[in-house]
Parts: sequence; C-alpha cells; structure tokens
Amino acid sequence: MAPDRDTEKLILEAARKVFHRDGCNARTQDIADEAGINKALLHYYYRTKDKLFESVFVDDFSALWNMQAELVQGDEDIFTVIRGFVRNYIGFLKDHPYLPQFVHQELTRNPERLHQVIDRKHRLKDTFAALVKEAVEEGKIIPIELEQLITNIMSLSVHPFIARQMIMMAHGFGESQFEDFIEQRKESVAEFIIRAIRA
Repeated sequence: MAPDRDTEKLILEAARKVFHRDGCNARTQDIADEAGINKALLHYYYRTKDKLFESVFVDDFSALWNMQAELVQGDEDIFTVIRGFVRNYIGFLKDHPYLPQFVHQELTRNPERLHQVIDRKHRLKDTFAALVKEAVEEGKIIPIELEQLITNIMSLSVHPFIARQMIMMAHGFGESQFEDFIEQRKESVAEFIIRAIRA
C-alpha cells in the first residue's frame, strides 16, 4: 500500500490535537481515535509515537521560525523586531503548550536530534545578529551579547508555561486569569527587554 498524503495529514492534525491536550503522555490509541483510523494504520505511517511527535514538532517549530524570519527580513527597526519576536513566541507557546516539556525531554534523551532541527535555522540568528550590530553602531541600544539577548527573550517568554501551576497558585489565578496574564506578557516582556537595552 502506498502512503496517502491526505491520511498522513489527517494523522498529523489528530496528533497535534492530542499532543496539545496530553503532551508527552499522549497515547497512540488516542491519536488513532482522534483521526478516526485504526492503530495499525497509524503505525503504517508512523512506526513509533516518537516519530510522530518529531514530525509534529518539526512542522510546528518551522512555522514559528518562518514567522520570526519574516520580521528580520523587512525594514523594521530593532525594537519592532523584538516586540514581534516576543509576541510570536508567546503566542506560539500558548498554541503549543506541549513544546517546553518536549524540548526538555529531547535535550535529556536525544539532544542530537533536536540539535539537527535547530541547526537548519542558523540563518535567522545571523540576520538578527546583523540587526543588533547595526542598532548598537547607530546608538539605538547598548552593546549586548547576542546570546544574552536571545536567551532573555526566550527565558522570559517560556518560563510562565513551564511554571504554569506555580504561577497560578502564587497569584491565585484561575484558567481565564492565567490566559489574560499570558496575553499581557506579550507586551510586558518586550517592553522590559527594550527598556533594558535602549541606549
């Protein structure tokens, strides 16, 4: 039997929904049920849950990278790009809450596979580095290590998703309050970083 693209797409969309809901604890039977197929057919397309998880991750990660790449390819200034990066990253994590757990799991279990996925996207880092260098030379921002700036953006964006339960408990948030909190962080994180680096 030759693989069918429609069936493969159906499985990936079902897997995305189940991983979104259950994270790394998702079961292949749940994915097969969501797709409306039997487990044997799912295994024909994806032999293991890890392979399916990797396919969803690569697909989603590429979508995020493409959004970020569009920002640095335009004529936007460094502050607009940072605001866009934060907005895209937090919005992406909100839509893909399994991602931080998955990345942590992959770094522990199979760092080389994750490295191969990220390594393909170095062009974005190089373009952003040139934008940061230009902003420093023009006196718009203070000199800052590129790695520190990128880590600050990523850390401040991802932490609430990793520490979700702790944050909700500490502030007495319900689900809707936490969602509002995340929306507010799209602006507050960007402004915090910009104030820290503005010359």
